[in-house]
Amino acid sequence: MKKIRLVIGTMLMILMLAVSGASADTIVAGEVIQLYDSYGDSPGGAFSVYKNGVYQFETFCLEYNEYFYYGEPLTVAGVTKQAVSGGVGGSVNGADPLDSRTAYLYYNYRINQLSSIASGFLYSNSASATALQQAIWYIEQETTAPLSGLALTLYNAANSALTSNPSAVLTAYNNVAVLNLKHQNGTNSQDQLTMTSVPEPATMLLLGLGLIGLAGVRSRLKK
Repeated sequence: MKKIRLVIGTMLMILMLAVSGASADTIVAGEVIQLYDSYGDSPGGAFSVYKNGVYQFETFCLEYNEYFYYGEPLTVAGVTKQAVSGGVGGSVNGADPLDSRTAYLYYNYRINQLSSIASGFLYSNSASATALQQAIWYIEQETTAPLSGLALTLYNAANSALTSNPSAVLTAYNNVAVLNLKHQNGTNSQDQLTMTSVPEPATMLLLGLGLIGLAGVRSRLKK
């Protein structure tokens, strides 16, 4: 019984750490945001998202051939699972669906777990942010230039997860969305990634306590 509790307790701790510092973004359609330069080289992210002058989160863009100016007001036309217009990679009926591999990388970035699935990734590091943006653009077919170094490592990690950990990829896809952005004149801006929800720490705690309780019942039944 002690061994069972130790194992479940360890698993619970890992789950709690995985969601620490993560929270769902609160930006919805109709709101106005601003984007500012953050870590990484132009023309991609990372970008810092602000709403009403208050910092919200870090994001990356999906389209290579659209633009915005730092600090300009951008209207959120929608929060969807697709990039409007599709960018360089093309579109189907005017939109390019979000790739689950992109969602997987961004989700792990936002819950501070990307370095655990892609060796060498560093937070608050321009080279790492640039590599993540390159991997996202490659996945979304916005660029065709061969990847190398950390960008290739990130791409391979996302591809591998499709078969080695499909449930994690699905969780990521279910919790990541696209901010469809427009300039004030109504034209399309670069669409950005966002988090729609994450597991609540309290929910994870209840799950862990439930597992421990089940382990105790099983132990008593064996006796």
